[in-house]
Amino acid sequence: MAQDAQSTYGDVGDYYKNYYQRMMGSQSTGLMSKLAKYPHRVMERNANSYQVDILELGAGSLEHLSHVNQQFKTYFATDIDRERLLSSQSHDSRLERLVADAHALPFNDKIFDRVIAT
Repeated sequence: MAQDAQSTYGDVGDYYKNYYQRMMGSQSTGLMSKLAKYPHRVMERNANSYQVDILELGAGSLEHLSHVNQQFKTYFATDIDRERLLSSQSHDSRLERLVADAHALPFNDKIFDRVIAT
């Protein structure tokens, strides 16, 4: 059974949930938010645009999905935090959400064209 990670800041999951809401949420516009979003834009700059299957590990509330430029067939968003993963408002029919530990994914090897670890 998984244990909740703790730190001097309290629950680590809550800390990162609050951080991503402040820095990566759709309403965030400050300088630090722009700097935090920059790697997402750079990573997508040269992405091929053919039909692919994408796996994102640690997808959270799907902060990265809006930056994906590829024309994907299926986007598998995985996270160990069910509440965060299901909190996303995305209704894209190609999106599959899966609550899973990244160390024990229920997929065969070599089935994804791209893996994003956030």
